[in-house]
Order: sequence, then structure tokens, then C-alpha cells
Amino acid sequence: MSMSSLTMCFPFVCSIPCQDPSTVDLDDSEVASTASSITSSYFSSNLSSESIASRPAASEQPWPYRFYSGERAWARGGNGEWRLVLLLDDGSLEDHDGRDVPVYTATWTGIDGFVARGAFSPLLGNLKPDTETVRHLLREEKAPVQGDADKLYLETVDLGT
Repeated sequence: MSMSSLTMCFPFVCSIPCQDPSTVDLDDSEVASTASSITSSYFSSNLSSESIASRPAASEQPWPYRFYSGERAWARGGNGEWRLVLLLDDGSLEDHDGRDVPVYTATWTGIDGFVARGAFSPLLGNLKPDTETVRHLLREEKAPVQGDADKLYLETVDLGT
């Protein structure tokens, strides 16, 4: 996959040559959140009215969920395919169509072997936690998943439960 096709599939993406996503410094100044107190006040005032325990009815449905740096999550790229990602920050607020939404920076290894980064938001419906409930939803919908390793993980991780 070329850099241009990767950028088309996942908005806000840059790729850096790297063999292993674990080599990415989680305290990287490019992705470190500078607005953690603003983000915390946003979450406490805007997410408390909706139950975090409520579950989305569809994989693309926005879902108020708070993530933290180092968590694994499922992110849907611009090509509509879901990808298992590692979150690099605790989120920051960005304006989206006149409203503030929490946005998280994530990294994953693309099928070309490059480590990619992207920005995703649970309130835009393109970021979900890596939980049994979400994995069940993705399987039930037969949601498109990018990458053989992620497809295998999705199909086998919950077999023992």
C-alpha cells in the first residue's frame, strides 16, 4: 500500500518507518495531550448525562466512552474498515461542526509494515473500546476489518468465554 492510499483510507494519518508499534514513545510530544484538565472537565460535564454502561446498537453509532493512553481500541478508518489500535493519549478536545468532541490519537501497524497514526473520536462513531461487547457487535454485523492479524484476533479472542 502506498503512502497516498494509506492517507486516503485513514484521515489525519502520517506514517513513519518502524518495525514494531511498541517502539513508539507514548510520551511523544507530537501526541501528548496539552489539555488534560479541559478534557477532564468536558468528560465530567458531558458524559455524565449518558450511561457509560449503555451499549451501542451498531458499530458506527456514536458512543460516549472515555479512553486512556495505552488502551487498545477499535478504530474505523476513512475506508470504513475497523482496525485494532493503541491509543497514544488521554484525548483532547477538537471542534467538529461547531461542537467540541474528544479526539484520541492512535497508532497501528499497516499492512505495508509501517506504523501509522490517526485521530478518532467515540462521539463520531469511529472509535470503540476493545471489549467483548464491541467485538461481538463487529462480528454480528460482519463489519469489515483491515488486516489478517486483526481479523484473526476478532474471530478467536472470545472463544474461551
